[in-house]
Amino acid sequence: MIESQAPSEQDEALQRLDRDLKRFKIDFERFLSGNLATPPDQLRQNLQKQIQYLRMERLKSVSQRFQLNTLEARFNTLWVQFNRRLREQEEGGGSREAPILAEVKIDTEEGVVIAGTADKEAVRALYDDLYGGSGRGKKTDFDSFQAHLEKQTAKIRSKTGCSQVRFRITSDDGELKLKAKPE
Repeated sequence: MIESQAPSEQDEALQRLDRDLKRFKIDFERFLSGNLATPPDQLRQNLQKQIQYLRMERLKSVSQRFQLNTLEARFNTLWVQFNRRLREQEEGGGSREAPILAEVKIDTEEGVVIAGTADKEAVRALYDDLYGGSGRGKKTDFDSFQAHLEKQTAKIRSKTGCSQVRFRITSDDGELKLKAKPE
């Protein structure tokens, strides 16, 4: 009959080292992508201390020594990779800022949906397409235009019971017009 042995203190230390290495990799990726403000230096120092402690211990089994060597090699690889990528960023090869999303072009012919308060970017797109520099029609200021859209949205929603209104720009005989459709 084989007896199950409880994990030794050394086995638990090796498991903790493995977990901390995974966390270190995640944290340094977050730092390099700009999602973490400071580098994970404290975690790196803790990992180094754990490895030194386990090196000083007399690991009983060959498997424990092999596991420690593997974990130490992973740590060294991550540390070299981290330093290389950090140096590349400092030299201008990479960016530490969060990825910038591509600018979304709002298609005013397709329409802009408003439910309650209007999104400033969507209203700006409608305003620019309707009045933008052409000198056509009565020109109004942006804030008045936004207030007008919100008032129209509320009026249409109360009249039809819809949850949102789609505003779009159409051209009738070369004249641009703003059309609203309940949704």
